[in-house]
Formats: sequence, structure tokens, C-alpha cells
Amino acid sequence: MKILHTSDFNLGKRFFNRDRFPETKAVLSELVNIANERKPDVVLIAGNVFGGADDAPRFREVLCDALSKLAAGGKRAVVLIGGKNDSAAELKALVHLADKQGITVVSDVNFVPIKSNPLFLTKVTAAGRGYVEIVNESGETALISVVPYIGAESGEDLNDKAGGLLNGAPQEAKIKIALLANGLFDFSDEKREGKLQKSLFDSYSYVALGGAENGKDGKFFASGGIMDYDFSETPPSVIFAELDAEGLKYAESLPLASAKRSKNVIVSDFDLAKEELKKYKDRYTRLFVSSGKPVQRASSAALQEEFPLLAGIVFSGAAAVYSPPGFIDPRDGKVFAAYLEKIGAESGLAEIFGTITEER
Repeated sequence: MKILHTSDFNLGKRFFNRDRFPETKAVLSELVNIANERKPDVVLIAGNVFGGADDAPRFREVLCDALSKLAAGGKRAVVLIGGKNDSAAELKALVHLADKQGITVVSDVNFVPIKSNPLFLTKVTAAGRGYVEIVNESGETALISVVPYIGAESGEDLNDKAGGLLNGAPQEAKIKIALLANGLFDFSDEKREGKLQKSLFDSYSYVALGGAENGKDGKFFASGGIMDYDFSETPPSVIFAELDAEGLKYAESLPLASAKRSKNVIVSDFDLAKEELKKYKDRYTRLFVSSGKPVQRASSAALQEEFPLLAGIVFSGAAAVYSPPGFIDPRDGKVFAAYLEKIGAESGLAEIFGTITEER
């Protein structure tokens, strides 16, 4: 049984106030091309189809077109589950059309999928709350347990809810796949409040996770989003895998070339910025200047005009070694303090500046 696993389309989500519709359309087209080339039996979409910011009809149109092409008239089964950012009502609006094409849309934990057309080459032959059973053209059967987003509860609540859905599925299937919109854990720093117990998935061959961060731990896979929204060094990708009755045979991460990458660019002096940005002119960039030297507003504006994908400029102050923080406090007086030191002014002015901005 061959599967293609993806998640987090975030359709309509803006990036530094930029409309990414053309890019979205190109990436979804590339996803269809990958499916046509690799010929999976099943396409798994692990939640967060919509971005919650600008879910305009044009995004729904390209989604429906992509889902239809992925299903290819019943050659492939498509299973899509609702994620944290998805509206259950909006996903339910797709169900009637989707079912006729071999696309299973599970909008929430209470939704019960149905069987698909028995004439399809790959079809849903059994379904119930929390699962669909799929048979491909070769007669192989796979059970896919579906767990849409169920919140970020901690401890027993989360595990009880997920366990209830998993236990409701038939247990005798030889090929068992779990499709979850909740990340089992955060691959980067494990800060997620609600964590699922790995023991819930002992009988599964492949666990497909949602979440914008991609990663792998044994049979647990997070494909990551199809577009970069967080300046990650890892390119957006999808996962192609093959399973049989013995378990997971093969898995490969396939980068998406149509997705624009992003990059944090760090320079020690503003005058060096232009040459450094030229290296990444095809990426979304954020510029961090680790220098206390003052820069005219006109110079910053000219740089942003020259590099349309430059999302922002942050002057971090004098620093020998600088790493971009997750959040820049607008009250930070380090840049001002560095400037005062450079011109030989009284350091007490920086303290006054800090006091005033703190009060305001």
C-alpha cells in the first residue's frame, strides 16, 4: 500500500501581509504532479487545510480542483481531516461533492464517513466513527484511523479522546495507519501541552501527524506545511511511503520546489545588507543588523523597494555574535544605548529613555 502524506495547506493565510495565492496554486499543482508520478494508493491530508485569515472562494476553488485531481476519478483514495484552524462547517460543505469522487472529508471527531463508489479502483469499503477501510486495485486492505483535531488538553483527557477513536476501529487489519491532526509531540522543543502516549499506536505501521514542523521518529511522521511561514531552514515537503503486512517498508521526504523558501539574513553592518540579500533574492527574508550605527529611514525604504521579498528589518544593536530571537520587544533600548555610546553621550539618557517607554 503506497501513501502520500501532507498537511497544513493554510489556504488564505497571509505572510507579512503578502497574498500567496499564486504560490499556493503552484504548490498544489506540484502536489498533484507528485501523485501522478509516484502513483500512491492513498493521499493523507492531516489537517489545517485553511489558514483562518482570508479563506476566499478562490482558495476553496483551487482546493477542490486539487483534491479532484488527486483522487483521479477513483484511482486514488483521498482522506482529509479537520485541523485546529479548520472550520467544521466549511469542511462539511465539501463532503457531498467529495464523496462522489472518492475523497473522504472528516470534519470533526463526531463525523462518520461513508463507503465510496464500489466501481472505484481504490475505494472505501467500510467506514465508521474514527476510521475508514480502504482497498486498492491489487486487493490490499488498509485501515486508516482518523483523529481530527481534538484540542490541546493535557494528560488523560487528550489520550482518552484519541484512544476512544482508535479503539472504535476494527483491530484485525494487517496494514494499520493513523492519521492525526494533533501532533503527537513537537519535534523541535516538545513545548506542546497535550501529548499523546505512543503506546496508543503500538499496532500501527505508520502514524501521519499534522503540524507545520516536519520531522520523523520511528514510524511517526510529520510532513510539515506545504509552504514556509516561520523562516525554517527545512524546505516544505511531502512524504511518500510504502507499507505491507510486515510494516513500514520505505519512506521518503520529497521537497516542494514551487514553495518559496524563507531566510533570516544577519549582517554586522547595514552597508553589507545589499550584497547579502542578493544571495537570497528569490526567498522571503528578514534582515537583522547587529550594529548600533544609525541608518536613515530613506536607506531602509530603498532597500525594501529593491528587494520585494524582504519582510522586515530589525536593528539589533551592537553584538559580536547575534542570533535572531523569537520576539523583538519594541521597548528594547539597546540600539539607542549603542548609539549614545558611539557619540560619547551620557549613558543615563538610555535609562531615561527606557523608563519612559516602559511607562508608556
